[in-house]
Amino acid sequence: MLLIISTAVFAEVGCRTFTNLDRHMFDSTADSNHIFAFIKCIVTCYTKIRMHHLAKQKTAEITGISVRK
Repeated sequence: MLLIISTAVFAEVGCRTFTNLDRHMFDSTADSNHIFAFIKCIVTCYTKIRMHHLAKQKTAEITGISVRK
């Protein structure tokens, strides 16, 4: 799932954002490509934060209002 999201983000943003690194980007493989690793790291962090937020919202929805005694 993460690889699919990373690839989609890279296809949409990567080529337009890093225009001065076009030649360097194609000199290496996808495994050792710094730009791809950077975008993958950003997508990983964003996805983790987003999933935690959605889980917190769902938990609050299920448990309702918390009343301490």
